Amino acid sequence: MVCAGGSRNSGCSGDSGGPLNCKVKGRYYVHGVTSFGSSLRCNTPKKPTVFTRVSAYIGWMEGIIASGLLLMFFVAHYNVWCVC
Repeated sequence: MVCAGGSRNSGCSGDSGGPLNCKVKGRYYVHGVTSFGSSLRCNTPKKPTVFTRVSAYIGWMEGIIASGLLLMFFVAHYNVWCVC
């Protein structure tokens, strides 16, 4: 886990699954995925948002991508020809 915010800004209802983007050497990287925040209200001082640390899952993500399971899931569950 990694915590961020809490001074003036923090996560709010509906933010779960959203990214924590951090700038490193001029480029933005996803460092976390929003997990939860304060149950009091949005932007509560001293109540940071808790994120799942993406770096802890890099190996797992690489394995899924290399296995082709992700592609098989999308082909099986989504109509790639639909028009939105």
